[in-house]
Amino acid sequence: MKHQYNKYKVSAPNARTRDGILFDSKEAVKELERNQDDFLNDIEANEFAMSLLMPEEIVRNHVASYRMVFPADITKISEDFKVDKEIMTLRLLRLGFKFNY
Repeated sequence: MKHQYNKYKVSAPNARTRDGILFDSKEAVKELERNQDDFLNDIEANEFAMSLLMPEEIVRNHVASYRMVFPADITKISEDFKVDKEIMTLRLLRLGFKFNY
């Protein structure tokens, strides 16, 4: 594998690497950086949306009666907050709740 990498590197002098990944042009590296920035912006936006739609204090108060959270509980809680189960699961995980599956 290393031999093939070195062979490609010699035959493609404009090749660049980033995080161990080989790219054949500067444009490919720039595209990766743009996509990474977009991805990080999406994560930030999702975190903001979760905290806006499901504020920590309200979620904690709502879930306080549960000792452990079961899948059926997540369905009910997500319906109460009018969000997808996956998003509610992520929010509960971020807030440190434990699940019983």
